[in-house]
Amino acid sequence: MTFNQLESEWQQHGLTDLEELLSPAESAELAPLRAEHRRTTWLAGRKLLRLLLLKERNIDPAAISIQTRNASGQGIRPQISQDGNILPGCFSLSHSDHHIAAAWTENTGETVGIDLITPGNITPRQFDWAMNDSEKQLVQSQTNPQKAASEIWAFKEATYKAANQNIEGFNPQQITVQQDETGSWSAIYCDEDLRQWGEWTLQNVDDDLLAMVTLNR
Repeated sequence: MTFNQLESEWQQHGLTDLEELLSPAESAELAPLRAEHRRTTWLAGRKLLRLLLLKERNIDPAAISIQTRNASGQGIRPQISQDGNILPGCFSLSHSDHHIAAAWTENTGETVGIDLITPGNITPRQFDWAMNDSEKQLVQSQTNPQKAASEIWAFKEATYKAANQNIEGFNPQQITVQQDETGSWSAIYCDEDLRQWGEWTLQNVDDDLLAMVTLNR
């Protein structure tokens, strides 16, 4: 949804200012963020996940704590606790300049990753540094290289979020995005071909592109 839609829905539920609901751990994550844009998007992600849990599980937003960094400050999948108890499942967050998105799966063994990107803001060679030769050839073979580069980058981000074990950092050069003759997408992550384990999908959201990867291993 857009940031305005998020704010509207938050108010419709009669919820208080989010900063009043943050757990001590969340407040500690927010404190170092000084730039207004970073604080706004950080808070928006916490609002969206709280709304998701309120609507799907009727969980009080004040009982929620969301952590996206470990004790060493490294980014991790969102880990959500309710009254101190970690909720099962896998969560993912992403945002562009105009939209914020969240995904959640409770299925055992299933993980999910999403990424929002605005293709209009991307140049065809902007991500050359992150692509291998096969990905570059795929971009060059498309009628719209700008869109193809955006799709590959979004899938790299989403694949990492779904496949990582919360111990390795994001390295796009260790992810190879591939497309077969039918147009179906998949990826190789840290030398493991994931195509048999997952699904890679794209969705247009106004001027943005939402990539989603779901793995079940």
